[in-house]
Amino acid sequence: MASPSDPPHILIVSTPAGPIGSGIGGGLETTLILLTRELHKCGVAVTTLAPEGSVGLAGEVVEIAGACAVSITQVDRGYAQPVSADGFLERAWEQAGADQQRYDAILNCSYDWISFYAAAFFKIPVLHWVSVASLVDAVDRVMEVRYRRDPRSFAFYSRAQAAAFPFVDAAQARIIPGAVDLERFPFVAAPAARLSWCARISPEKGLEDAIVAAETAGLALDVCGKIEDHRYWQRCRSRAGQGMTHRGFLSHDELAGVLGRSQAMLFTPKWTEAFGLVALEAMACGTPVVAYAGGGPSEVIEHGVSGYLVERGDIAGLAKCAREAGRLNRRAVRSRAEQFGAAAQAEKIVRWIAETRA
Repeated sequence: MASPSDPPHILIVSTPAGPIGSGIGGGLETTLILLTRELHKCGVAVTTLAPEGSVGLAGEVVEIAGACAVSITQVDRGYAQPVSADGFLERAWEQAGADQQRYDAILNCSYDWISFYAAAFFKIPVLHWVSVASLVDAVDRVMEVRYRRDPRSFAFYSRAQAAAFPFVDAAQARIIPGAVDLERFPFVAAPAARLSWCARISPEKGLEDAIVAAETAGLALDVCGKIEDHRYWQRCRSRAGQGMTHRGFLSHDELAGVLGRSQAMLFTPKWTEAFGLVALEAMACGTPVVAYAGGGPSEVIEHGVSGYLVERGDIAGLAKCAREAGRLNRRAVRSRAEQFGAAAQAEKIVRWIAETRA
């Protein structure tokens, strides 16, 4: 363990949804890849416990063999999560406990009752960077116990996300927002007359609204993302016309190409989006984002400057704003994204850990 004046050695416990690089974990995968890279660049030692097959992480990576968990986004509020002797998360916390003397702090990136429960048995600080809004009652109950004992050990991506938990003081909560790789998502001055939509293809992401809005606006729609719910995808595809093209689950460079040539990106979540990293990636390309108001995007998008915010379900409003987005100053859109750099995010993480060591 380092002295309080030295750079810390951080242990990160990854999402249990799937291997980093698989796309199953959504924007959290991108966040961890970017964060470990930035921490490594500034001399912070980082070890990540990640599911077997993970790629792209900087620093030391310990791949844990074990079953990944059911995606928390695919269950209802009454879901009772089972405990598995061969589960990734159970094995990861066992490994963390055995090696904790090596580290100065643990950064938990999983919204899971096991992670909140296990934190009580560690001698070193366990910090919880919560990446989703309230979803499962059983998880929230254990999270509430930990939060009430030490609210300083929690951070959120947006105040709207923090406010989704009734026991969290959102006004006082520590906010560490997402960050964008500005080099990987370069500015594009002259887009084509088409729209894009990018997310996991799952009901809570609202693809069907984007399809109707694009058709109403008379613009082609590029859909990017991993098909998580195949029945839902079939329903969406059956109602789409010839103007929709599914580009698949893309690399960052490929995604930057699609987002950069878009007149606007549609962002249509049906739930409280904690942050919405892909919206920031589009903005880095200079592409305005037309999003449903609420959640993290409302704290990132400046209405009428870097995009538009419309009420959830207002498909006519989405279409109208999508047409008007081509008039916005794309340089101003890029400037807003530049306020969410990866170096600043890493600095916030290091400062948070330093406060626990003081």
